Amino acid sequence: MYFKYTLIFSVTFLTSLLASIPFGPINLNVIYTTVQKNKKAGLSFAAAAAMIELLQSFIAIQVSPAYLVPFLDHHLTIIFTSIFLIFFGIFFLLKKEKNHKVVLGIEKEYTGFLQFCRGMLIALLNIPTIAFWIAMTTYYRSIKLFDLKESTPYYLIICFISAAALGKLITLSTYVLLANRFLPHLGKFKKLLPKLIGILLIMMGLFQMFRLFIFDLAAQIS
Repeated sequence: MYFKYTLIFSVTFLTSLLASIPFGPINLNVIYTTVQKNKKAGLSFAAAAAMIELLQSFIAIQVSPAYLVPFLDHHLTIIFTSIFLIFFGIFFLLKKEKNHKVVLGIEKEYTGFLQFCRGMLIALLNIPTIAFWIAMTTYYRSIKLFDLKESTPYYLIICFISAAALGKLITLSTYVLLANRFLPHLGKFKKLLPKLIGILLIMMGLFQMFRLFIFDLAAQIS
């Protein structure tokens, strides 16, 4: 039993840790929040995203892939994801820097809470995370590593979703610490960061659209 605990936790933790490294709307927002606000705000955002990972990984093993995967692979979902990425990209491109020479105490007090709420919202909109965990649990089952489903004992489910959330939290927290560490050396680059993030997000959104177009074209040819 202890071996199964260790296996599920370690494999899921490592998967989540590595999957959170590539740039996406979550970790780019974590970097931006840390640079533009402070380390506390960045960590609050990261904690919120990790909490939503609990929910998303739980949904992935509770809902049958036969019902959920077609929905997540549907054209409308891909289009929604593309619009989501492009919208945030445009937001970053058009965002104007504010001069925060004087910061009120109440603003400092609520910065962490506001970023926590913002992190939860953006993570909730990141629907492909559910598809990712469905794909991973299906893969684990196919190679007979372990099998998680609705009837799995609750303590193994808790082990799985906790590892998924912890892996994301550690990766995002590392981004926060790195961004905070190099903050004094950013100089003028700090003002360009929102533009670079915006361009990257728009490119990711356009790539999703392009992928959809290619798949449709391939289906018509075949």
